[in-house]
Amino acid sequence: MKKYIEYDQSRGHPSDCNLFYECVLCGGLVSSLDVPAIEDCPCGNLHKELGRLGTKMGDKGMRLVQIDAIGRS
Repeated sequence: MKKYIEYDQSRGHPSDCNLFYECVLCGGLVSSLDVPAIEDCPCGNLHKELGRLGTKMGDKGMRLVQIDAIGRS
């Protein structure tokens, strides 16, 4: 199940094992966790490196999404 979450980007980027950042251009996902240390979405708009997260489009270039495993309570 996929759920978009509103958050205040000026207070940092939330992270958890079921939180991902979705590129608004290609829909690619990047983990909110520090592992892997370097990660990009398929189109290269969304980039994570050593705990820093950003997009070529600025703050509006990504959305926070919660994805829960199917069958998980």
